[in-house]
Amino acid sequence: MSDEPARVSRYDLGREELAALLSDQPSYRVSQVFDGFYRRLAEPGDLTELPRALRDRLAQAPGLAPPSPVSPRASPTGALR
Repeated sequence: MSDEPARVSRYDLGREELAALLSDQPSYRVSQVFDGFYRRLAEPGDLTELPRALRDRLAQAPGLAPPSPVSPRASPTGALR
């Protein structure tokens, strides 16, 4: 078993968690970020409706890491899954 904390993706966070992360921002920023991440599937740097400083902060936030890629594995029949 690893002692490393579980990796959290931006898609693991709901509105409440985003609101907590953005508590120093105007409340409408939560909707902008939520829309960007969940509807548009955008990276923080692509959320041009946000100030540059906030985009940079979101890009560096450990709780907003992009999801880990899933590696395909071969089944016993050789099909990739």
